Amino acid sequence: MRKNQGAVAILCAFGLVAGCAGGGTDYVDPGTFDAAGEVEDGSLGDGAGDGSDAGDGSGDTKGDATSGDGSGDGADGATGDGAGDGASGDGATGDGATGDGASGDGATGDGATGDGATGDGATGDGATCGKPGDGCCPDGSCAGGALCVSGKCGTCGGPGLLCCAGDKCSAGSVCYGGVCTTCGTLGQPCCAGDTCTGSHVCSLATGTCAHCGGIGEPCCGGGACTSGVCAISGLCSCGGIGQPCCGGSTCGGGALCTAGTCSACGGPGQPCCAGAVCGSGSVCSAGSCVSTSSCSKQSECTGTLKCGGPSSCAGTPCFTCFAAGGTGASYAACTDSSGCASGLCDELRGHCSAACALATTGDTDCTASLGVGYACTEETISIGTTSAALGYCARKCNRNADCAGADVCQGSSNSSYNRVDITCGPVSPTDLAFGATCTTSGDCGSGVCLTVSGGAKRCSRFCLTGTDCGGTLPSCGSISFLLPKGGTQAAQVCVP
Repeated sequence: MRKNQGAVAILCAFGLVAGCAGGGTDYVDPGTFDAAGEVEDGSLGDGAGDGSDAGDGSGDTKGDATSGDGSGDGADGATGDGAGDGASGDGATGDGATGDGASGDGATGDGATGDGATGDGATGDGATCGKPGDGCCPDGSCAGGALCVSGKCGTCGGPGLLCCAGDKCSAGSVCYGGVCTTCGTLGQPCCAGDTCTGSHVCSLATGTCAHCGGIGEPCCGGGACTSGVCAISGLCSCGGIGQPCCGGSTCGGGALCTAGTCSACGGPGQPCCAGAVCGSGSVCSAGSCVSTSSCSKQSECTGTLKCGGPSSCAGTPCFTCFAAGGTGASYAACTDSSGCASGLCDELRGHCSAACALATTGDTDCTASLGVGYACTEETISIGTTSAALGYCARKCNRNADCAGADVCQGSSNSSYNRVDITCGPVSPTDLAFGATCTTSGDCGSGVCLTVSGGAKRCSRFCLTGTDCGGTLPSCGSISFLLPKGGTQAAQVCVP
């Protein structure tokens, strides 16, 4: 704080200011500033001199020019009435002797009257806080649920007002973007607990109340939809695999509308998509996608693809890697490969099977795919005029009791391994029963036409003991089968 240069020169000239270095120089007050920019305990204080030089003048202008409003000069009582010498420094009677903010003559100190009388008193700045409209308390808090914003306490929590601490709002509204907003009706934010009024539901995607049940809308209560089905996203949807066709006929990519439902298409072994389109690695043939990547066993396919079919590879029957959609386990009944989890149905035997590499790792392939107790059998498959032998895993047996349901233990020739496979299979209506007269093994359900005494031939069956036999063939005995590439193979069948 600087005094006016001219005034300092006059005071110095009369020797009224201690420490002057000479007229015409600025005088810097050594006092300190209080919070209001006023000076305390200094020679230019707020009418609050220390009395060391106060009151020794002879003027009679008690507190006029220098006392002001309690914040004026009154620096050293130079113009005081000299009622006391003030030398003692207690400011008892000197002009400006007392008072932080005392009135002009300093008669009553400590802020009793004058400017700033309440500045440091009972009702000064900061003495009350926290109520709406007041300043915030020193710790930034407000009373009665008010909220401190920019140093002022304001009401909060009601619709249209700022959210209270902890994002709290009054009943019927929620904190949305920092403001309490009415909730529950169409287009408004969802109320607490993701609830809405009437038939509206809370859209998890937007956090607002919306219509429900239509395509693209949130599912209604209980996952109900008026159109489509409730998808895992929580929206009513159509056109996806397993979902209703949109508009009764349209499906999304990779799906084909069949009987009102969208099913997978385009993959190997699946129907061709609209426009005879198939996915990469397969071509559309006679309405079905045929893989251009052939396989002979499951280990030749990657990921979740299954080695199954059969399909046509360059016109030749083959197995291909494709995405199987069936659920049937090994040996489960089937009519085609679409029902089997392995992607392959042994239609000759009517059971879910697995592909195996003939003449090489076949039996091992079956164990890897289906477990122990399966053999790699040979079946001749024809597509058009072209035929090829493919390997199918079948359940092994020693007698009929080893098979399930109406299946019986049957023998079949396997030229790839030059052996006779003894596995479970069904009996056709034209197959001859046990003990019936036969001509060839193909006539019998068991695949065994046995020559007995006198040159007669009868259908036999496989056995372990005599209890598996009966009738004209009551005993269990060993015979030899002639193999397709020469040699014989022993087996036990019912004999006379």
